Amino acid sequence: MPNFKIMKHTILFALMCLVMCACGEKDDPQPQQVKNPISFRLFLIDEEGNDCTNSIYSNNLGEYITIKYKDKVYEAKKNSQNEYGIYLSCYYTGTNIGRVVEFGGIDGSKEFENESFTIDCGNGETNVVTFSNRKVVTANGEEFVQECKLNGVSVDKSKIVCKIGIHDYIYYCYEKFGLLVSGPGYSQIRFSPVDANGNSLLENKEFIKKLKEGTTFTYRGITSNIETEYTGSKLKLKVTNESFGELEKEQRILFGTFPVNKILKDQRIEINWFDGSRDVVDINFLSHYKALNDPTSKYFDPSIPQEVLDVKVNGVQLDAPQAYRPSTSVHKILLFVHKKVFDWK
Repeated sequence: MPNFKIMKHTILFALMCLVMCACGEKDDPQPQQVKNPISFRLFLIDEEGNDCTNSIYSNNLGEYITIKYKDKVYEAKKNSQNEYGIYLSCYYTGTNIGRVVEFGGIDGSKEFENESFTIDCGNGETNVVTFSNRKVVTANGEEFVQECKLNGVSVDKSKIVCKIGIHDYIYYCYEKFGLLVSGPGYSQIRFSPVDANGNSLLENKEFIKKLKEGTTFTYRGITSNIETEYTGSKLKLKVTNESFGELEKEQRILFGTFPVNKILKDQRIEINWFDGSRDVVDINFLSHYKALNDPTSKYFDPSIPQEVLDVKVNGVQLDAPQAYRPSTSVHKILLFVHKKVFDWK
């Protein structure tokens, strides 16, 4: 005879499993596709008005841009465009347009008036895009139309032009004076960690381990863990023994690397070290051929702003940067160094 007691328990167990699975599905909703997504394309120019979107800088454009929208800051990432949320992407279109920077994923199925986002390229200039989404009735029924303004001036949302803060002084000198100049191509800010007796901590494995695990930094409103790999020219704080492919036994703590023709104005990095100490780094950086600022030089150009190489840590200005050439690069690096003392025993 069938054992009805066992059958009863088996059925109850199966029902419980079904209920638990249903609850699990309910608690883990699938992302919803954005309806009628609105997007904006940014075309970035240098200080002389030249297109940077499809230039030698195109691979690094995303490193210089953030957008703040509704109190959230978005970093540009390569090929990050999607159908399920807001994004800031730098990608290659595969057409004659070439590479573009796109901010998109905004829900266009609702009406709104004078929404705005702010473009920050780190050069001290603020670009505010204001946009509206209005429902209108046409012969084909209801549809949405958008209006877009850049700093109060009407623009096409598919072609928003703004300066990225690049001044190519080498090209400028050649174009204006036929002058070939050379100098450091990149810059870094390095932190040299020492104990109270001045001994370097860069070869201390336990120190490096804690540094990697517990150090964060905030830049342009985004807080991140210290990076542990060399990632090219990104404006990030990182600990690595590699730079331009050059490997060293010691680790390096650095911010950068960034090209010397990149203008950084009123930039602040807040570093929270693993030991609870905190440093505030303020950067104002504009490098170019010094003769352009010299009234006694035949290359003097009064329209060119004064060179500024100003890096402060907790309000104290660092020494003038020194140039050095990595063994694996033809470019010299303009190097700022800060000696950071840790209470380490």
